Amino acid sequence: MQKKYKSARLGIDWFTVTYKSLIIWSIVICIILVVAGYFIYTNFYAKENLSRVALKEISKAEGLINKIRKWEPKRKDLVEGPMVLVAQARDAHRQRKFEESIALAQESQSLSSQTLKELEAEESSERQAYFTALEGDVRMRPRGEVEWLPSKIRMTLKPGDMVKTGVSSSAQIMFFDGTTYVIEANSLIVIQESFEDPFSNERRVSVKLDSGKVDLSSPRKNVPTSASAITSSTTRAVLGETSRAAMSFEPQLKETVLEVYNGSAEVSTGKNKLTVGSLEKVTIDDKHQFSSRGKLLPSPQLIVPVYDRQFIDKDPEKLNLTFTWEEVSEAAEYIMQISKSSLFANPYLIRAHMKRNSINLDGFAEGTYYWRVAAVRPNGEQSSFSNYYKFRLKSLIRKIQSGDTTPPHLDVDEPIAFGNIFLISGKTEPGVLLTVSNQRIDVENDGSFKDFITLYKEGRNELIIIAQDPSGNIEVIKKVVYVEVY
Repeated sequence: MQKKYKSARLGIDWFTVTYKSLIIWSIVICIILVVAGYFIYTNFYAKENLSRVALKEISKAEGLINKIRKWEPKRKDLVEGPMVLVAQARDAHRQRKFEESIALAQESQSLSSQTLKELEAEESSERQAYFTALEGDVRMRPRGEVEWLPSKIRMTLKPGDMVKTGVSSSAQIMFFDGTTYVIEANSLIVIQESFEDPFSNERRVSVKLDSGKVDLSSPRKNVPTSASAITSSTTRAVLGETSRAAMSFEPQLKETVLEVYNGSAEVSTGKNKLTVGSLEKVTIDDKHQFSSRGKLLPSPQLIVPVYDRQFIDKDPEKLNLTFTWEEVSEAAEYIMQISKSSLFANPYLIRAHMKRNSINLDGFAEGTYYWRVAAVRPNGEQSSFSNYYKFRLKSLIRKIQSGDTTPPHLDVDEPIAFGNIFLISGKTEPGVLLTVSNQRIDVENDGSFKDFITLYKEGRNELIIIAQDPSGNIEVIKKVVYVEVY
């Protein structure tokens, strides 16, 4: 039987693809490509970019640290903290932990920036001190310098500056808050602090005594945490407000002596602390121990001539002057000094071993003089010298009315209070010498006067207003005012 073959045919199968399917597959393919690209970028290109960013941040952090170093901060931790973070950032970079490296570098930058702001704020809050009186050879050396410069009145002083006095020399330095330091002969000090916190208004002033003796007086505090201090290599003393004290330091023996004449002082040495009261003396040895403590003899209160008394005479050198002061019960004798300077580094006249509280003297040429007195116990212990009084002698330059014994006219208005500051005003005669509680007040050509007086004693205060005409006649008016206690 004959076979029949069927012809082979090519068959094509068709299937339908929708637009939706194309879009979906396109999205899937794009996602795959993006993920693959991100993977490649992250592992290669991005890592290299992060490395460059980390190095840039580290360099920026090191630049801020160098800026801090230029300030020469006293606290080492101000530089050490940012440096540790930079070291950690570099270590993380070596381990290719770039994100961690960047974070550490930026943390270092933040810490350094905050430190720089504090240093800038501290400098803007730094206040100056001034020389207000000088006698003899007084020199100062600015911080960071090697040359000693001659000192001048109104020359400014900043923390780090040094001051030294020679033989028969002395200097008075006043700080912005009113704290006064009198550096006696053969002494060396360093200005430590002169600062006012811009936020709390706290004021801190202090000097370091390297050798010699310093007498200091503190003002009334503007805020309770303000402090007026003096230090030696073994001791720090912080005065109470409106207090007066003196510190002496012997560098060879490393012995510090603190005498408190008025008010109080908080004394610390090593781990030991002590409150020293008025008219007390304490000695601190080289082992940071309070080796002795005792009572001081009070200084005399001066009476006449009154402060800023003016004497006018045809021949001042023949004018006999009477000096009187209050008796001190424990005193056996007195020492009196008269000087042409308020610092008394080189007194014009000294009278010792005086048994009475009064003396008559003459032979003073025309000029301005200062006088003070100290009391001496029978065993030879001496008190501090009193606050000085000033008097002036003038030659007769115009005829004074013969027999003029009439006191000058003086009217004083009621004082007006502004806290512990009082406005004093009134009228007197032109040309008179006017003082209010020992403070000189200028008188205008028409006889009127107006000035402010600051009082530091809380509660009742008595203002003594004295007017003295060219003939020496005196008119005195007293006014009672009160400083409120808060």
